[in-house]
Amino acid sequence: MPELLTLAEAASKRKSGDFSTLILFMGTTGLRFGEATALRVKNIDFDHNRIRVCENAVWTGKGMHVNSAKNGEDRTVVYPRKLLSDRLRTSCQCKDPDALVFERPGAINDGRCLTENDYLRPPNKTGWFEASVKQSGLPRLTLHDLRHTAVSLAAHARVPVTVIQRIAGHKTATMTMDRYADLFPDDLTIYGERMDAEAETAIRSLANRQQDNSDSKSPFEVPNSRIEKKIRPETIEIPSHIQLAPSVPPERVELSLSD
Repeated sequence: MPELLTLAEAASKRKSGDFSTLILFMGTTGLRFGEATALRVKNIDFDHNRIRVCENAVWTGKGMHVNSAKNGEDRTVVYPRKLLSDRLRTSCQCKDPDALVFERPGAINDGRCLTENDYLRPPNKTGWFEASVKQSGLPRLTLHDLRHTAVSLAAHARVPVTVIQRIAGHKTATMTMDRYADLFPDDLTIYGERMDAEAETAIRSLANRQQDNSDSKSPFEVPNSRIEKKIRPETIEIPSHIQLAPSVPPERVELSLSD
C-alpha cells in the first residue's frame, strides 16, 4: 500500500492532469485499464461503495471499441470507502449519469453522446504513467501491474479466494490461484493460526465466567451433568380424632424414672 500511495502522489503532479485517483482506483479494485476508463457515473453505488463493471474500452489499430466486460459477464467489486469515496465524488460531480468517471483531459464527456475523444488512451512509454513511476522512484511498472497490486492487497488481507476471483473477474477460482499462487499463504498455516485465535478467545471467555463461581477448581472443568433431585418437605395430614399433646417448652420438661 505505501508504494501505491507514493505512485499516486507522483501521478497527481502531471502537467497533463491529475491521475492519482485513477491509480488508487485501479490499485485497489483490480479493474483493467479498459474497464476503469469505460466506467460511467451511474455504475458507482456511493451508498454501499460498490462498482458495477459492465463495459471495457479496447483500443486497436482501427480505433477504440467499447465492449462488454472481460469474459462477457458483469461483476460487482467494492472500493475502499475512506480512501476513494471523496475522490470519486469529486470526479463525478456535476456529470451526467452516463458520463465517464475518468475522462480524457479536456474532453467534453457528454454522457448523452460519448465519442472516442472522451476516452483515456493507454499511456505510451513517454506518457504520464511512465513519468509517474520514474518520479516515484519505484521499480519499473506497467498499468496492468496495478491489477496485480489489488490482488496482492486482498490476499494479504486474507480475503477468501472466491472473493478475489470476483474482484479479478476470473471465470474460476482455479484460474485465480494459478495466476497468483505465490500470493496466497499456506492454507494449513492459516487454519492453525485461526484455531489458535479461537482457542484463546474461548479460554478467556471461560476464565471470566469462572470468576463468578468460587466452587470451580479449574477454568477447564466441565460442569457435572448429574441432576440432583431436591427433596421437598411434604405436609402430613393427621386425623381429627387423634389428640396431640400440647407442646412443652424445653425448660418445663421433667424426666422421671419408674421402677
